[in-house]
Amino acid sequence: MSSPMGALMLPMIQNLETTLKAGGVPQMPQFRPSTVTSASNFASVNTKKKVQLDLTHPQRIRQLESILSIHKLSRLGNHMDALREVAKLPFSPLDPREPDTSVEVFGNLSPHVQACIPDLLKVALTCLDNVEDSDGSLRALRAKTSSFIANNVKRNWPRDLYERVA
Repeated sequence: MSSPMGALMLPMIQNLETTLKAGGVPQMPQFRPSTVTSASNFASVNTKKKVQLDLTHPQRIRQLESILSIHKLSRLGNHMDALREVAKLPFSPLDPREPDTSVEVFGNLSPHVQACIPDLLKVALTCLDNVEDSDGSLRALRAKTSSFIANNVKRNWPRDLYERVA
């Protein structure tokens, strides 16, 4: 995976796929920090500051799983389902039915979830390109996505993300 969270999410995906192929029921991943080496126990963020990799918080795990499921839906060609999931994300201001808010969205997000946001926005834009808009709701979602990206220029996200909405 080419995203910053790829190294973290790939073992989760592989474990989930193995469990499903075996006919089992997926369980919440059990993270054991003691088995992780100290060098890999830290994640680098954009500020070059080291942050402790803490995935014991269930909300963070659910957020990462939601992002992962959106990536999988998009990869499988279920673009409309992926867009529905993007709009339903509790930490995302992209629901076209909700009014625009200027609340700091990233305030309560872990750095790991924040690192996934640019890739999530790219997936949303790709899905919007591949779905026909019959009632104008996708146009509203595209406008919200573009506005959200434009309002977060200071975050120094990948240039191609800004070019897609320009």
